[in-house]
Amino acid sequence: MIDEIQPFLGRLLVEVLRDDAEDHVKARYKAETKVSDEFLNKFALPDSIKNKKTPISKGKILKMAPDAFGHAFSDRYGQDGDKPVIGDTVFFIPNESYKIDVEDKYHLIGDCDIVAFKKGKV
Repeated sequence: MIDEIQPFLGRLLVEVLRDDAEDHVKARYKAETKVSDEFLNKFALPDSIKNKKTPISKGKILKMAPDAFGHAFSDRYGQDGDKPVIGDTVFFIPNESYKIDVEDKYHLIGDCDIVAFKKGKV
């Protein structure tokens, strides 16, 4: 099904990347409190966090519309800096994407909904 999708009008097809919520929370606590991993591992996190994933807000670009990050994007946001390409990881506005499959693994997003990107994968 994903092979059949052809994004247009500045949209991108991304594979959603979601982090483990428990790892994310522990990393945040470690950064805020400056404690060791050993100390953090002694505490049990709430069951509501275990085996959960972080909210959708980043993905790996699989396909791009021919006009993605083109003239309309440059007119709106300027021409400064690099632009994402296929294979890069993009960070986008949550709830501004379109879910493609029932597993919630692939989304379509507009190029204007991207707030940052990182070359390659995160």
